[in-house]
Amino acid sequence: MSCCDKKNAIDCCKNDHLVCVCMGVMQSDICQAIDRGVDTFDKLQCELEVGTGCSSCIAEVNDILKCKKK
Repeated sequence: MSCCDKKNAIDCCKNDHLVCVCMGVMQSDICQAIDRGVDTFDKLQCELEVGTGCSSCIAEVNDILKCKKK
């Protein structure tokens, strides 16, 4: 379940888990980066290298980004 399927956007980052297996990036890492102003997928990709391996995390990273921007 993506974070945006939850009723409350505030809960976006409560259930920490591994999002990007290739680069070892946790959901909390993505949320913290967004809180620091890394506010686009391209910026997240540059800073955390998410989506640069097998690319299977791209949809979830974008979901987290959308959820945090609400």
